[in-house]
Amino acid sequence: MKNHFLVFYLIISNLLFSQEYGVKINLNNVVNDQVFIEITVPPLSGNKLEYHMPVVTPGTYSTANYGNLIEKIYAYDKDNKRVSFRRKNKNTWVTNEPEKIFKICYWIDDSYDKKITYIPRVSGSSFKKESQFFMLNFPCIFGYFKGYKNIPYKINVEKPASRHLSTSLKTISQDDKNDIFYASNYIEAADNPVMYHNGDTISHQFGKTRFHLAAYSDNGAVDIKELDYVVRRVDSVIYKTIGDQDVSDYFYLFYFDKDEGFLANMNYAALEHRKSSYYYMNIWDNDASYFLDGFTGLACHEFLHRITPLGFCSNKISDYDYQSTKMSKHLWLYEGFTEYLSVMTMFKTGLYNEKELRSDFSDKLSYAEKFGDYSIAKMSQKCLNINNLVQRLVRLNRYSDVYSRGAILGLLLDIEINKQSSGQKNLLGIIMEMKKKYDCLTCPFEEEKFIDEFTELSGLNLKPFFDKYILGSEPLPLEKSLSSIGWKYISKKKKYPCFVTGMKIERDSIYGNYVLMDFDKNTLGLEKGDIITAINGSPIQDWKYFSVLGFPWIADYISNEITLNVKRGNEKLQLKGKATLTIMTDKTYVTDNYIKNIYEGQLRKQVLGR
Repeated sequence: MKNHFLVFYLIISNLLFSQEYGVKINLNNVVNDQVFIEITVPPLSGNKLEYHMPVVTPGTYSTANYGNLIEKIYAYDKDNKRVSFRRKNKNTWVTNEPEKIFKICYWIDDSYDKKITYIPRVSGSSFKKESQFFMLNFPCIFGYFKGYKNIPYKINVEKPASRHLSTSLKTISQDDKNDIFYASNYIEAADNPVMYHNGDTISHQFGKTRFHLAAYSDNGAVDIKELDYVVRRVDSVIYKTIGDQDVSDYFYLFYFDKDEGFLANMNYAALEHRKSSYYYMNIWDNDASYFLDGFTGLACHEFLHRITPLGFCSNKISDYDYQSTKMSKHLWLYEGFTEYLSVMTMFKTGLYNEKELRSDFSDKLSYAEKFGDYSIAKMSQKCLNINNLVQRLVRLNRYSDVYSRGAILGLLLDIEINKQSSGQKNLLGIIMEMKKKYDCLTCPFEEEKFIDEFTELSGLNLKPFFDKYILGSEPLPLEKSLSSIGWKYISKKKKYPCFVTGMKIERDSIYGNYVLMDFDKNTLGLEKGDIITAINGSPIQDWKYFSVLGFPWIADYISNEITLNVKRGNEKLQLKGKATLTIMTDKTYVTDNYIKNIYEGQLRKQVLGR
């Protein structure tokens, strides 16, 4: 009986142990900016099975197609014989013999050096052989078999000697040649970037959390002590606002690149994770001061993502679908509220004075007014419909408005909550109550029920606000709401000479045609579907020129005339027209106003905190 039990125990133990991926990454053999990947797979079953690389990853809001980085991929059985494994699309490979597969092997490209890639630098991977700097974002490196996303990954990295390791990922073994990491599932692996470098490191303590900084610069232009000073300031204001964090160790990873390509400039950004954040900055001019100047606001925003969506989120984010471009409707919460909280955190802890606070909101209002009134919820769900570079340059502007319009909505909602509750409740308080109720990993809220639950938890009549301004597209009540806290909203209009307003251009492929998809008004006789080939005789071919095509063309003088060459069906046409005066917003800003009564003074103090 004991022998039978022992055999049964060993079988079960072996089965459990085998239910994991074993990933080997060799950083000592970089060939043409590629590294070799070998993945032993768990026992697979079925008649047909797909291997997926991500189409998109959390927090990036852009279609990236990570499968484009893979080259020379093959599947093998235990005898090292090839098994059927064919490519289905950019990010998917399929096998009709899943039970035979023991491992898959391939070469993976450096996403930073890939000629044509839409992978943001903050979610990409870099393999620098000369400097032996390696930034590993695992969605760039490996994927998962369909139905096998939620099993563990054991990741073995063969590394160069004398490199610093900086990561929040669980390390189960470490020596001079190899590091072995453990992730409970694909989501955890994707949420913990790994950096190998010979840069500087430093750490400090706030409350229960040890904050670790690791910074690598291609040209040594960054002083880790200066960086640490700024980060300490950020950690201090966060601690004052929301208190202790639920992690014992937190990592800031910084990479200061020296890349003169325009794509690098476009990818200055940061990406927050549950236990770390990664900051990418291009400093090809050897000056990092402008990064440090703007870092406080950026870092506050990123760190506060630990409230949402990393702290609590909808089921659409929690069980993330790396293959879907259908996004959550609650970007107003994840990005807009976070930006609002970031701005107010800096103000309430003394990093902003009230004049700077109004200036910040003035800038946001000016930017938001370019896009008019629209449903931010509907925009959120469609923000990933971007298939090529030109579409990105045009549509990126609309998506980026979530940080402006979303923050303004946060302010207006906070005013409404304080007003209805006589200052007993505020937006942050209700959000933190939601965070106690829901957890992004174990207990997400239902996507379609959030607004009803938020309203119910508040005990206030907030449904009309959501219906009108977040789900709907009614004009925001800026003048009325801002005047209730002693602010005056001013929007000055002016007539400008324009050829086309509301222009939307799409490109059918990387080197294809530029098609007019939509517009409000034009003086040139353009029609939807026209292919624009030249402007004033100059072929359209420079990316800098295209970056402004989503906005009105403004003439220097009312008498200016423009000529477009277009294709309309089988016809080639030459269209001419003069600019006409069009009323446009010239300047939008918020200024201080006198307090009309005690009630306004109280509400102002409740919303602003001082």
